[in-house]
Amino acid sequence: MINSSKFSFFYFLLFVVFILFWTKTISSDPLYDMDMVAYMGVVTEIDESDPQTIHRLVFEDMKRELPATTYQELTTGLGVRTQYKNDIDFYIQHLTFFRVKPLYTWIAHGFHKLGFSLVDALLWVSLASFIGIGLLFYFWIGNFLTPFLALLISVLTMMLSPVADLARDITPDALSTFFVLATMYGYCYLHRGWMLLFLILAILARVDNFVLAGVLGLVLIFEKEIFSILSISKTQNSEKTYIDKNEIGWGIGSILLGIFLFLIIPYLVGNTNEWLGKFSHTFSIKQYISELLFSVNAFRYSHFQLMFIFGIILLPILKWMDRFEIKVLLIVFLVMGGRLVLFPSFQDRFFIAYELLVIIVLARVIWRRNQLSI
Repeated sequence: MINSSKFSFFYFLLFVVFILFWTKTISSDPLYDMDMVAYMGVVTEIDESDPQTIHRLVFEDMKRELPATTYQELTTGLGVRTQYKNDIDFYIQHLTFFRVKPLYTWIAHGFHKLGFSLVDALLWVSLASFIGIGLLFYFWIGNFLTPFLALLISVLTMMLSPVADLARDITPDALSTFFVLATMYGYCYLHRGWMLLFLILAILARVDNFVLAGVLGLVLIFEKEIFSILSISKTQNSEKTYIDKNEIGWGIGSILLGIFLFLIIPYLVGNTNEWLGKFSHTFSIKQYISELLFSVNAFRYSHFQLMFIFGIILLPILKWMDRFEIKVLLIVFLVMGGRLVLFPSFQDRFFIAYELLVIIVLARVIWRRNQLSI
């Protein structure tokens, strides 16, 4: 990697101390919600097949591990809260939506076998993933910034509420974010085989990451045509990046991999072939528009406004970017756009990896400009 002399062990040690302390702090205030209750059921059904036993073990674990007020909130009231608690058939059927993130529940199952409660097993997957995200981000951005700036930017980034909430949220989002970031790191610097391995893990963490597989495949296949349309010529990079002459083959492989995993994962985890139709917006234009309107309304609660403002302000530096930087931003734009079209939701937790990539690209632009001025 570049700028290895700037990789200071002292600053790295400081960041490790910070990320461990910050993760420990976050772990004291988890976000308990109904998704957690469903994932507990998916973990339990790996070893148990009887619906009544699965249901009993889940709610016994919740009652034992959660504060009394939290348990009360999650088992009373309107909607699925009381249905999960009182209707075993409904609860088991509803697990369909949560089985398609098998890597998350497999790892949680491993923690559970080590003696962790179901609640803690799921939380620890998020906490460990959050530490991984922090270390990878620090290592990556440390290639472009001084050790002090890399430490400062990394600390502030990991303290941002949407990023920090990944550790608190008992969902696959932190695990997915880590492997999406690792996939893009593999795409940029490692052999394409590593990229595909991380991509497989990303899709196993969240099946909707098949969108990333499709976009990476299209960019690898049509890179020459894309940059011809954009009238961007190949420029000399100051940084060593991975280049493979067989990009078209890897691109086709990425697309086929995404399609294969999207189709096979439901069967792998025991869902029926009708699982996709259980999402209300999938085959109903009316429901799709309803979901879209709800998401647009929720837009004001997200951090996307700041992203757009930040992006508009930084538009002038596009002329400073080289082919590599524009390619990464193009992947970010296409994946985020594609995911929003297929799954209309402006929740920040789905897009943290791509927001981190934007920060990394901006750091690279600044570093490269400084390299040219020396």
